[in-house]
Amino acid sequence: NSLECVARKSASLQFSGEVRRTIKEYEQIDKKAARAILTLGGKPKRISKAMRMRDWWTVSVKAFFNNSPAAMARIVLGGFDMGENQLQGCEKAYPNASENARQLVQELFQMQDEQKSIYKRYLNA
Repeated sequence: NSLECVARKSASLQFSGEVRRTIKEYEQIDKKAARAILTLGGKPKRISKAMRMRDWWTVSVKAFFNNSPAAMARIVLGGFDMGENQLQGCEKAYPNASENARQLVQELFQMQDEQKSIYKRYLNA
């Protein structure tokens, strides 16, 4: 959600393209997670409307003042860090999580690490 907003608000078409590729990476992992949850009889939870509005507002305000690729990259990298912190908290809260869940978390961490290198290039541009 916030990545989609970053892609729309960025002043750079190239940067927006990078963000859209990142979104596709997240969507692949999201589909795997949803399938796993459904297989176990659960129901995947989506981000609440309030959280989506908060993300949109935060990105919109920051982009209003500076929508350069460097500023947008800082937003994306900050989001990566927040997500990693939340996932690490989940790993600690659920020490008995299934091996599949652990693998999915590791896949997400690896994807984000790969994506971070892309966005860090924009910080010095």
